[in-house]
Amino acid sequence: MSAVVTRRVGDLCEQLRGVSYSKSDATLSNQAGYKAILRANNITKHGLTFDDLVYVPDACISERQFLKAGDVVIAASSGSLDVVGKAARVENDLAAGFGAFCKVLRPNSLVDAGYFAHFFQTSSYRRKISSLAAGANINNLRNEHLDNLEIRVPSLPEQRRIADVLDKADALRAQRRAAITKLDELLQSVFIEMFGDPVTNPRGWAIGSLNAHGSFKNGLNFGKGESGATVRYVGVGDFQSKAALDDFSSLAFIELNDLPAEDYFLHDSDLLFVRSNGNRELVGRCMAVYPGMEKVTYSGFCIRYRIADVSLQSTYVAHLFRSVPFRRLIFQGGQGANIQNINQQILSGLPIPIPDEGLQRQFAAIVEKIGAQKQIMHRAAEKSNALFASLQHLAFSGKL
Repeated sequence: MSAVVTRRVGDLCEQLRGVSYSKSDATLSNQAGYKAILRANNITKHGLTFDDLVYVPDACISERQFLKAGDVVIAASSGSLDVVGKAARVENDLAAGFGAFCKVLRPNSLVDAGYFAHFFQTSSYRRKISSLAAGANINNLRNEHLDNLEIRVPSLPEQRRIADVLDKADALRAQRRAAITKLDELLQSVFIEMFGDPVTNPRGWAIGSLNAHGSFKNGLNFGKGESGATVRYVGVGDFQSKAALDDFSSLAFIELNDLPAEDYFLHDSDLLFVRSNGNRELVGRCMAVYPGMEKVTYSGFCIRYRIADVSLQSTYVAHLFRSVPFRRLIFQGGQGANIQNINQQILSGLPIPIPDEGLQRQFAAIVEKIGAQKQIMHRAAEKSNALFASLQHLAFSGKL
């Protein structure tokens, strides 16, 4: 049996720098003579995504900067320390490069590419990167930060065995996520079946506006260094893909000199919109909130909408803003394709179909039933995640 050694990451791979390009070279549309560039926003904890790409002239990308199967793409620089160090494996050769704020680690023959990639998903890797960032107060990773990481390296057959076990456990997690996504897609289909396309309005529902049925209030802006009053708050990061939020136990707290005015606190069935964010996909997201008796406020990057009459139901509105045609209306209805924020005026100007109150309530009941199924699936997904984390720990500590 071969001895297990600990090696530097730099001994196991080649580190490549990203593509530099000028803003004038980049375009959001795929066209002849251009190739896609992946950036930090394309790196997720579940792998690479291919949304929100930019494209640059072919000449900007060297042959070695095209992504290859087995590469590990890492977010090396970001304004957010949470983003620095995010990593994802490249599954297949891609006719795409990667941006200058990213790095690629290309494994050599000393290590199995799958085993190597799994190392960068471990909690120990994340802790090390967080420690480096916090200790040096940095928001970028230098070559030596990655090269000097240490990884336990068994024989190649053993690496492949471990990678296979982790791949199978990860596939189970992916199946759980896919099942939850299917339920979300089912809800979108139910919405269209019950109410029709909200833009073309084939059912002929009366058209209203949000400001005619309720009131808006922008969120709370607060500064660092305040103290005296502590309160939970909803930030943009709490939206994720939710249509509703009723568990506030994981929300962050803010410190204020004084408690905010009463109308800054959320009520059951209030709706929150993402007002502004660097990620265009998040802008305009909407969710209903149900804080119960808990005192919860919300970020200045959000807008609160409070319904004033029963002809409009919060569950209906939340899912209206999730529908693809309605989101397209928000961003292309005279606001321009590059909109990065919305405001009360934009929201007030949107044509809102107002279906029968009874039909809205029927839809809310369906949402509740499907939500119960999603909770069951989320619990199963949490168990899969815990199993995967345990296997990762065993794998890279020599116990798997």
